[in-house]
Amino acid sequence: MLHVNFLAEFLPEIKKNSGLKIYLETNGSLFKKLQDLVEYIDIISMDIKLASSTGTETPWFEHGKFAQTAIANKKEIFLKAVVTNKVQPSELKEIGEFAKLHKVPLILQPASQRELSLSPEDLLRIQEVLLKELKEVRIIPQTHKYLNLM
Repeated sequence: MLHVNFLAEFLPEIKKNSGLKIYLETNGSLFKKLQDLVEYIDIISMDIKLASSTGTETPWFEHGKFAQTAIANKKEIFLKAVVTNKVQPSELKEIGEFAKLHKVPLILQPASQRELSLSPEDLLRIQEVLLKELKEVRIIPQTHKYLNLM
């Protein structure tokens, strides 16, 4: 979203000449810029940065506006959140309420750093709690970390 001008030129050409679906991986905070690109995007992966993972407040207002824009434009959207052993019940409640409000799937990604990781049992307990309110909650590793891409 930081390169919206380039993408506004590039994406229409890709869509027109390839027929490929456009997948946007984003932190979901630049909702005003999404307006300029939303017609060219098919699938949105929105990374919710929980305070327990980042040390900064989660921008729920911006995330909400971003999700509303995507949904209003009938885009496929799902949420991803890195969870650590520092995750708070209040954060899980917030992200669960957010996913339920916007009717979107939630993907939990366990932290890849050993000192922050959760046990498989803890991850499954978190998933079980969230599934009481949500239709779809998956646990998927941070694949890019295993592939040494970041």
